[in-house]
Amino acid sequence: MGVVSLSVYGQSVQPFYVDKDVVFKPELVGKWGFGSDSAFEFRDVGDNLYGIDLKDLGSVMHFRGRLIHLGRHFFLDVQISGFEGPETTEKRTEKVQIGSVTNGGFKLDREDIFLNRHHGLILLEFTKNRDEFIGHVWKDSWLPEVAEKKKLTCPYVRDELGRILLTGDRLQLRKFAEGLPLDAFGEPHVLSRDS
Repeated sequence: MGVVSLSVYGQSVQPFYVDKDVVFKPELVGKWGFGSDSAFEFRDVGDNLYGIDLKDLGSVMHFRGRLIHLGRHFFLDVQISGFEGPETTEKRTEKVQIGSVTNGGFKLDREDIFLNRHHGLILLEFTKNRDEFIGHVWKDSWLPEVAEKKKLTCPYVRDELGRILLTGDRLQLRKFAEGLPLDAFGEPHVLSRDS
């Protein structure tokens, strides 16, 4: 579940939920490892919102995310809120701040230089073991293949690389997410709590 997977596939202009779908699980707060060089840190930043850092290969991507419960599934609806490149002893990379950081959390506001922060969707499974959970990101080919077959049930546009951006309103996106088949998502990634 690297940076590219989270930032490219299955994006929408609007959130995939309405307010009543938002839940908060305090057990998600903490540091979670997957792979040798990658880790997530979830923070409670208030208003049922998680501030999420993805540390991967020396870079840190900052996200804001809401956990949503649709039907039998939990999803994490995330938006990027910042990026820090790797720092080396030879040359210190400039840190890029996108959005504003408030009280250790992430806030997107009118002063943000980007008009829209696309929403990504990650399928989550919670196990009986409170020290692990499973995440599934979109299968790279699923949305383009369904669109090609003219079976994509939510309004969308394609970018110049053929990637799909879902453009439906919140109710359309919610209905679309609620009906997603499991084969829309790739292999499971087990995240374990770092002690």
